[in-house]
Amino acid sequence: MLVLLLIFLVLVFFFIFKFTAAVTAIVAVIIGTTTITTLACVWVSTSYYLKKSRYAPKTAQETYRQVNSDLKQMVGDLQEIRSDLE
Repeated sequence: MLVLLLIFLVLVFFFIFKFTAAVTAIVAVIIGTTTITTLACVWVSTSYYLKKSRYAPKTAQETYRQVNSDLKQMVGDLQEIRSDLE
């Protein structure tokens, strides 16, 4: 009788462990699929938006350099005006 109880408990723990492992694997697959889908959607939508807005990296760098140059020129002009006022 004790042997049957022991076999029953071992089988119950085995099936509980097996069920837990299966549920964990299923949840991992679902989370992984959701993550990959979300990243793909963000990638595609960002690419679409940048293409639609005619974004060009070289143009952006050129614009940055131009704005930076203009700001340096303004700082120089303001320093010149300040020295004239003193």
